Amino acid sequence: MRQFRRYAVLMLLVASFFMTGCDAQQILDVIGKIANGVQQAMPAIKNVVDTFGQVANNDNNAPADNTAAANNNNEQAAANNANVVTIDPNAENVGNANTADAAGTAGVGALPALERPDGRAGIERVFGARGANQVTVTMAAGPNGSARSITCHRLIAARMKAVFDEIKALGLSNLIKTNDGCFNDRNKRGGTSPSTHAWGIGIDINASENPMGSSRMTAGQRRLAEVFRKYGFYQLPNDPMHFQYCTGY
Repeated sequence: MRQFRRYAVLMLLVASFFMTGCDAQQILDVIGKIANGVQQAMPAIKNVVDTFGQVANNDNNAPADNTAAANNNNEQAAANNANVVTIDPNAENVGNANTADAAGTAGVGALPALERPDGRAGIERVFGARGANQVTVTMAAGPNGSARSITCHRLIAARMKAVFDEIKALGLSNLIKTNDGCFNDRNKRGGTSPSTHAWGIGIDINASENPMGSSRMTAGQRRLAEVFRKYGFYQLPNDPMHFQYCTGY
């Protein structure tokens, strides 16, 4: 506003200069008209200046407001993701239909609890008929943690995927030399009763290094077994390549 007043005074001086030769009354009349015009224009000019000032302040505050909003959104997304487990869309959410038992089958992380059955009757009660309820899930179950499509029972699909996700996160995927299969609707070797593979609840890892009939396992297999055990899988005493989600069978 001060600058505008300076311009008004300068305009008066210029007008006076060009009117040299006019009588004093004419000069005073012109100066008075200019002064009145400036005075009448002052409120409108002030409104314009105030409006531009408000816009400038809003523009200066916008980045901070946007940054705060972005930070809030990121924090909310992190909170939402904290309890998310990525599961193949074909695998059903088993919810909390099964409760934990004394065998250490409570939920792990975001996984729901799942009873680990004992004996054939328990297997059929929890998992149903052999060969039923199978899904195919992609997980880091191949050699060195490579992606592999694994067919298994739908109730343990998310749990088995979580096992291999954790193995990879721990940097142990190099210990997986071979994945020797999960679902296979067959009987036990040399027997007439169904194998746990027939329900898709057993998986074999590193079979050649840890063969059936051996009472010992490699050091690497032992580290993998610790992760499987955390998620409720069980090893038979003389079958170190094999991990199954049941006992007594």
